Amino acid sequence: MRCGSSATDISGRRKKGMKIAVVIPSFIKDLKNLEKTLQTISEQTRLPDLVIVHISSIPSENILAPLRGKPYPFPVKILSVTEKRNAAENRNAGARWVPDDFDVISFFDSDDWMHPRRIEYIEKAFQEPIDVVLHNILRETPESFISWDTASYVLHTQCCYMKEDSARCYIMIDNIEKAHQSAHISVRREVRDEVLFPATEAISRAEDTLYIAQLYHAGLRFGYIESKLSVYIQQSIEYKDDKNR
Repeated sequence: MRCGSSATDISGRRKKGMKIAVVIPSFIKDLKNLEKTLQTISEQTRLPDLVIVHISSIPSENILAPLRGKPYPFPVKILSVTEKRNAAENRNAGARWVPDDFDVISFFDSDDWMHPRRIEYIEKAFQEPIDVVLHNILRETPESFISWDTASYVLHTQCCYMKEDSARCYIMIDNIEKAHQSAHISVRREVRDEVLFPATEAISRAEDTLYIAQLYHAGLRFGYIESKLSVYIQQSIEYKDDKNR
């Protein structure tokens, strides 16, 4: 299968009553950002049915008490381990907690922000015979961010290709490469059982890109939403390059 092919969808999805889980990998230094991220999820026009945060390098559960004590308009599981884990390991661990009766897993990062219509548009996209959804993004710093663009819904299903001898999946619309954040990927729940984030490669900070390449080579069908549905927050180089997850 390739983008836009007519092959059969891998899942017996329901066009109505779709259940969507958000999985957020995190580590101890991200705690200061999680509250804002969860706030943007709380402001969704279509709330998720479950949010799972998997956090590593947590020396004591007491550290998480303030986060767990906040009210959210959706069910939340905040899971932690004391060991260092990379982002891929935290994503895979969090995804394993998604119940089998869910339809979609939407991955997100703990230091980025969701557009209020992100989950609404992702649900709409998965009404189509596709298995993977990516979307456009804003690249901002917290200080420079002012407001969201108006985000109308435009879905492309002829969108993705791999360059020869490349590990990167390119999003191309009318021969123009489109922005996306690989970590903000959404997949049908069944994909979790077929392809994992490559944890051994995560130290190079390319695990999400390699994951998309694996999905492409597995023949799954991609969709791309033109709307800028997340803010990819540009933190300091020192913060973003911290390997001690």
